[in-house]
Amino acid sequence: MSIYTGIKIVLMALLLIAGFSIFTLRVKHLLALMKSVKGKTDVKPDRLRERVRVLITDILGQSNVRRKKGPGIAHTLIFFGFLAVQFHSLELMIQGVLPFFHISGFLPSLYAAYLFAADLLAFLVLMGLGYAL
Repeated sequence: MSIYTGIKIVLMALLLIAGFSIFTLRVKHLLALMKSVKGKTDVKPDRLRERVRVLITDILGQSNVRRKKGPGIAHTLIFFGFLAVQFHSLELMIQGVLPFFHISGFLPSLYAAYLFAADLLAFLVLMGLGYAL
């Protein structure tokens, strides 16, 4: 291993630790704020079927933003492109610390399908961005 690779691995590990530490501190702060509220809360784990339906239609299906045809479809394309990139971003973070790590080595056919879908979604993101511009 070269000196450059060693420095890069250490730097990436430190940056990942710092980033996740800041995220954890922020989540702890927000949880403390939520717990500090006095009085009765309306949070109940009921109506599970309705909540799952809203998750699928409104969040994943982007039904609310698609009411306006052009901007809504552009937003939906960009949203799904963003979701597709997340898996590759995770792989790149892991490779920053463990350069030998490649998901394609574990699941080659699934990884090839993912790359095809990600390329397709990247094209759709470009279409959405083009419309937004």
